[in-house]
Amino acid sequence: MTSSTRSLLVLLREGTEANHQRLEEHPLLRPLMASTLSLEQYSRVIAAFAGFYAALERGIQELSSGIDFPGYHYEPRLPLLLDDLAALPVCTVVPCTVAPEYSNENELVGMLYVLEGATQGGRVIAPRVQQHLALSETSGARYFNFYRQDSWREFRAMVEKRQEHYDCHRARDAACATFDNLYSHLEHCLSNSGDLFSERHDQ
Repeated sequence: MTSSTRSLLVLLREGTEANHQRLEEHPLLRPLMASTLSLEQYSRVIAAFAGFYAALERGIQELSSGIDFPGYHYEPRLPLLLDDLAALPVCTVVPCTVAPEYSNENELVGMLYVLEGATQGGRVIAPRVQQHLALSETSGARYFNFYRQDSWREFRAMVEKRQEHYDCHRARDAACATFDNLYSHLEHCLSNSGDLFSERHDQ
């Protein structure tokens, strides 16, 4: 850490604020907060996320195998997203071609800050999905109900306990890269939406 007076979590939040806001305003994600949210719009988000997590979680598994995070363990999101897709009318997973590569523990912490922080959006989105689309934590909305596992609290506690162990600049840069690469992936999804989102004929 370069400063003993400010926590790494605060530095990460402030350092990624612009990247985070830009992502939240992406046209693929905006419908999640609209009263007109359709099942197809929601399915597009889940399919896009599935492609992104598939790419990221391969790297997480490889990099974290030799790293000890006391009190915290990353739980894969891809199985939740694939289960959600199985309950939705459109299901083609969008391959991710822009996932950043991470090579050390500092960068892994920065990426995990983004992924664990993202679970908190489910507190707002999950009730809306249930209200507008009649989806639940057992059918179609497992991913957005993951916040109930409280992994964000466990991650925060681990970082606060070990923050002097990390290089805040490398962690911040990795977090920014994660936000930006997800944005680029969503752009790719939009540009290929005609091919990547088709009706399922096996139901």
